[in-house]
Amino acid sequence: AASEREDQAGTALSAKTIKNYVSLISSVFEYAVKMQLVPKNPCAGATLPRNEKHEREMLSLTDAQKLLGLLSAETGERTPLALFISLAIYTGLRRGELLGLEWRDINITLGLLSVKRAAYYTKERGAFTDTPKTKNSLRTLKLSDCVMAQLTRLREWQLNYAASLGDKWTDSGRVFTNWCGNAMYSNAPERYFKRLCRAYGLPVVSLHSLRHFNASLLISAGLDVKTVQASLGHSSASTTLDIYAHEFATAQALASAAVANALERTIA
Repeated sequence: AASEREDQAGTALSAKTIKNYVSLISSVFEYAVKMQLVPKNPCAGATLPRNEKHEREMLSLTDAQKLLGLLSAETGERTPLALFISLAIYTGLRRGELLGLEWRDINITLGLLSVKRAAYYTKERGAFTDTPKTKNSLRTLKLSDCVMAQLTRLREWQLNYAASLGDKWTDSGRVFTNWCGNAMYSNAPERYFKRLCRAYGLPVVSLHSLRHFNASLLISAGLDVKTVQASLGHSSASTTLDIYAHEFATAQALASAAVANALERTIA
């Protein structure tokens, strides 16, 4: 389903996805060769793309703290968008996962948020809801008290706003909605986020970079790869290691330095 959405969106496929496609097609041809249907496997000589590593552009910790302060001051109809960005920072959820959230997925009392679906948009299908990217994306996160307080504030605002609209409001059950209660437009959070960054002199980075920022905080806090994988909803720990190899290496180097410094102080 994920690859289908990628194709429909018309975006360039990653090197990893191309390799997976070639591997699948190659296995079909290998069977055909075995059954003597074709003389050879044409995929045998295929040139595969290399995985290019690009340095991710992210907000610094200071930038993120400033941004959270700005978001907390937003009021009125900007409240849902502000809370969307804030939740993206605190949870590292994908945009589609945030857009797909419903109030029934959140346990205010226990401080739990469950990811059960994701919202997508393609030119061919328009807006639609589907399963998250991987089976491990179906997960439950424990949220801090400050995040739950923000969600409670959003719920109160939404209920009051819905009452003011009367029968113009559609109760979709979504946490993040457009002006009349239907699911929020998929491009609205990114547009709002970049507009806010420009207005206050913050680096204009992508909305998805907030997910990388969240991951970098988890890793720098010393969490192991399996915990980071579970939080981000990656398909495997190897995926997490591949994406954040540099961050884990940096964290390991800092840990080694800390051990060395502690031992040297003890000896001295």
